Amino acid sequence: MKKIMNNKILKTLCPVFVLLCSENAALASSCEDEGTISVTGTASVTATPDVASLSFVAASSGKDAKAVRSNVEQKAFILIESALKLGLKKEQIISESMSLYPVYNYNDGKRVFDGYNANREITFKISDFTLIEKLTDLALKAGIEQIGGFTYELKDSSSLKKIADANAITDAKEKALRLAQGFNVKVKGVCRISFSDAQLEHAPRFMAVNSAKQSMVAEYTPAPVKVSSEVNVVYTID
Repeated sequence: MKKIMNNKILKTLCPVFVLLCSENAALASSCEDEGTISVTGTASVTATPDVASLSFVAASSGKDAKAVRSNVEQKAFILIESALKLGLKKEQIISESMSLYPVYNYNDGKRVFDGYNANREITFKISDFTLIEKLTDLALKAGIEQIGGFTYELKDSSSLKKIADANAITDAKEKALRLAQGFNVKVKGVCRISFSDAQLEHAPRFMAVNSAKQSMVAEYTPAPVKVSSEVNVVYTID
């Protein structure tokens, strides 16, 4: 009985569903069949970075796996403890897990064990850019000679993205009006929209010698971070 009722409901709903689909298809078709103009609105917004992400790699090699691992742990421990004494908080420090693996060389076609390599990456997130040089010095004192590099970032880029999106939409509207005026037509409304989410471009590192201090110490100056947005719009016209 239940199955019969379900079949009756389906038979009742199917024509309605087909009708709705037909109406939507007709609307889309009529929109595309009218006269249209297509524009692409673009916008970019820049801001000064407020966070630097620094990465250092504690590494060691040798025949004794335990000694190699211990050496890396000691370097990482000294650097982290030094950073905490410098005033950094634990949440500003990202300490990756250690990687330990055997190394082999080939001698007369034979694979020969050559010891172990181990490394561990430590990353610092800081807002005070004057700490870059101090943390680098602490890393060298801890026996860390590999700098994984660093980038400049924004704590929160959401407000920039909203501004870039709004500016891209405004740019599309202005372009549509200019085209309409140029061809003596009138913009009726929006037919179709496609949107590319705002893209964030991280700033590369940049160094400049601070001549005001008459010192050879390098000052790290970030380039602006850029957020770009793009919107594609098809307008109907009269």
